[in-house]
Amino acid sequence: MVGCWPRPPCPASARRRRPAPSSWHRPRPLRYALDLILAADPARVRYEAVHSEEGGRFLNAESRYLLVEADEDQAPLAPPAGYRWATTGQLTTLVRHGHYLNVQARTLLACLNAAAGHGR
Repeated sequence: MVGCWPRPPCPASARRRRPAPSSWHRPRPLRYALDLILAADPARVRYEAVHSEEGGRFLNAESRYLLVEADEDQAPLAPPAGYRWATTGQLTTLVRHGHYLNVQARTLLACLNAAAGHGR
């Protein structure tokens, strides 16, 4: 399994009414995952880069991307409540819809696919 993200709202209810921006669901942070990734042994890091964001309101902004190999002790098969694991195939399918994955998830998926193509 590759990624963990918040479960999307029910599409039928999302189409009926559009909530005000202040009430949109914000995913709960996975603090343990962030701590795990930032403290990862360099031997487990498969990809690391800092990418510049696009211009406009993101001018001069940078994002750090890391792909870290984890075992079941570090990334349990049962994700935290409200989250699900996804395979690279499932994420690739979601990319085709354009609005299910944000730009950061798309970038990591591209890096993961490139790393897999190089046998890493």
